[in-house]
This record gives sequence, C-alpha cells and structure tokens, in this order.
Amino acid sequence: MEEFKFLMNRVQKTYPSHGAAFRVLGDINLSIHAHEFVCIMGPTGCGKSTLMRLMCGIEPCDPGSYFQFYNVDAAQHIPRRLLRRMGVVFQSDNLMEWRTVYENVRLPLEAFGLRRSQAFQHSVEDALELVGLREYKDCYPRELSGGMRQRVGIARGLVHNPAVLLLDQPFGALDAITRKTLNQELLRIYTEKQNTMVMVTNNINEALTLATRVIILSPKPSMVVGNYTVPFSLEERREGLLENPRFLELRALITALIHSI
Repeated sequence: MEEFKFLMNRVQKTYPSHGAAFRVLGDINLSIHAHEFVCIMGPTGCGKSTLMRLMCGIEPCDPGSYFQFYNVDAAQHIPRRLLRRMGVVFQSDNLMEWRTVYENVRLPLEAFGLRRSQAFQHSVEDALELVGLREYKDCYPRELSGGMRQRVGIARGLVHNPAVLLLDQPFGALDAITRKTLNQELLRIYTEKQNTMVMVTNNINEALTLATRVIILSPKPSMVVGNYTVPFSLEERREGLLENPRFLELRALITALIHSI
C-alpha cells in the first residue's frame, strides 16, 4: 500500500509579471505525514494560498521542484486516482446557488464517478450528519448563514472520505463567535475521522487550538522559517487555552517570529 506523505524539497513557484518573473515561493522544504493537523501561517501575501494550490494540484510547481504525494511525483501533475484522496475547502464556500445542500455535497462523488458506488450510497447524509446539517439537506445556499455554508463546504470536502483535507482560510470571513464554534467543530471532526488536515490561517489562536504542528513562511519569495510542534492534549484544546502558560509562551514565540520577518 502506498504511504501517505506530502514531501516538498526546493519547491518554487514563479509567475510572469509585466514581462518579468515574479517568484512567490522560493525553496519550500516541508513534509506532512498521515494524521497530522498542520497549520500554515505567515505574513499577508507571503504565498500561503499559492502553496495550497500546488498541494491540491490546481497549479504546477516550477520545473526542478521536488514534490511527492503518496510517493508519486506530483510537481507538474497529480494523477486522478490521487486527487480522489484529497478534499479541499476554500475561504469562499463556492456553493452552487441553484443546487440544494445535498446536491452541493454530492459534487465530488459526481466528479470522481462515485455517485452510483454502493460504498458511497449513504456518504452524503453521513457527511451532513458529521457537520450537523442533515436536517438542512433540502435547503438552498441562500437560506443558510455564513457559518452553515462553510459547514456545507467541509461536508463536501469530506464526502468522498479523503485521506487529507486541505483548508485555505476557511473561517477568515466569519465573525469571531462563529469562527470559534467552527474551530471546535473542526477539532471534533479531526478527532473522529483522523484524516490528515492542512490549513492556512492568519489567526494564531486558531492555529494553536487546532494544529499538531505550525509551519511559518517568510515573505516572498517565501521559505519555511518556523516549524513548531503543538503539545496540547484534546482536553486542553476543548477547555480553552488562553490561560495556559505553555500556550501563552508558544503564541509569543510565533508572534515574535512573524513580526520579525
């Protein structure tokens, strides 16, 4: 059986700009293993979302980059059979307004030819149950709050039972109370499903509540400049960390690093 792993070595991404080359990512070196929850942080505009687009196969890496997914070369193209092992949630929920919640969540099954598979027969309702929206399956996106729409996005990302869920600032547009609630929901889902999760966030409290490891990127052309293991137990995360001395120390270290680069 193939081993799950994201492995990047000297991964670069350059875009043309007014006749010149504009390098966003420069020599990204990182590895992500099965069942980790990794949060990626860094200054605004440092290329975090660009890195996520490379990881999910939306864009290719620059020639010469070394990027493996499941021990397969993924620098220029991720095979379809491996794309099925990924779920993706973006900051914008990207729901189709003319489709019901159920039909929106079903989209990955349609895209990967799994809609008629017996193994996935009940997966849409299971995914909606997981995010607490089963009773809303016949609603349309316009009838939902922002937090509920993001729950639908998470259900859609998980419906085909991916090995890894990639989340690009999924709660960035939500109010603080809704965001905190969804942090706890995502933590519960991670604990129950044991997927690997990789999430971009600009919120240090959020990262330390969710992640088992936090990666810090420098400004463009970005490189990995920080790699912190997050030591908190599930009970500590659920009870709140804001008064925990280890949390305060780690938050101060990450804040100082981000402000110094």
